[in-house]
Amino acid sequence: MQFELAHLNRLDDAIGNAFDQDELEVLLSRRLNQRFENIVSATKNATFRNRKLVEFYNRAQQIEQLVAAVRDARPSVPEFTELAEAAGLLTLPPHEALQVLVRPTQGGKIGDDPASFRRKLAARENSLCRIRIGGNRHGTGILIGEALVLTNFHVVEKAIDGDALRDVVCQFDFRETEAGEINPPTSIAAVRVAACSPYSPDDLKAEPVTQSADFLDYAILDLSGKVASKPIVDGGELRGHTSVSHLAPAPGDCQGILILQHPNAQPMRVDLGAVTWRNNVRVRHTANTLGGSSGAPVFDAELTLIALHHAGYEWPNLDPPINQAVPISLIVADARAKGVAL
Repeated sequence: MQFELAHLNRLDDAIGNAFDQDELEVLLSRRLNQRFENIVSATKNATFRNRKLVEFYNRAQQIEQLVAAVRDARPSVPEFTELAEAAGLLTLPPHEALQVLVRPTQGGKIGDDPASFRRKLAARENSLCRIRIGGNRHGTGILIGEALVLTNFHVVEKAIDGDALRDVVCQFDFRETEAGEINPPTSIAAVRVAACSPYSPDDLKAEPVTQSADFLDYAILDLSGKVASKPIVDGGELRGHTSVSHLAPAPGDCQGILILQHPNAQPMRVDLGAVTWRNNVRVRHTANTLGGSSGAPVFDAELTLIALHHAGYEWPNLDPPINQAVPISLIVADARAKGVAL
């Protein structure tokens, strides 16, 4: 694809403010397999070189590759997130769908600043991972600590050997551009289960809904390396992680939610829905999911992690079909009781 002049100017300015020339050299070489000197002479000043870099990728109709690289290196720069959306790297829901993000006002504040929302969403995306088990089974997970991934127990159940895990890999940054190009994922092995809770037999059918906190269908996986404190790309900002709390707000009736997921093992997707029903240990919602979405994080309108998606029921078991999640506050409390520092 190609950017119009206004987007090119904005990208040019943002790159100049966010990177020095050495950082750009490293980013081009390691992420895009390109040498700066092959694009423009090193004798030129930084302003001229940055402009030629942007024009080079735009002429080649590969501007989204440059945007993806700088956005991953500097996810806190709002211009890069907004340009990533313009390049089709971030597919937000249609404007009219955002009307489901309705909640009681807090302190007179209604909604969130769009730029702030984009920054927070970008940070949540950096924590999301696709989980591969044995190369043929999949789920979704979310990085909640330095080297801890939260997913469903049933996603990794058959790979658990004592506390250890067999052939489980977490793949971060698995995205797709609007043009259909796939961003290569960052893969890291999950080696053990730090804490878990099984699913209830009642979870296998639509009714009755379990009311026992002994069945939370979660597993916290220890990774083989510290992912959160490493940059997404060399020379970039640290990945970070998504915070969880036993004080996370309980999902409310008719509350709008947002789910990040890897449905059918596809690149990252986002969908919106609303809470339709809840009891003390389960929440039912209308966001769309597919196989592979198990373990997907459920966020409220302020992008606070409030639940973990784990099941869905469709006709003839339930009409209309509905999805189900587990409140995050219960999961965190249970994991802490089992010795996991969250």
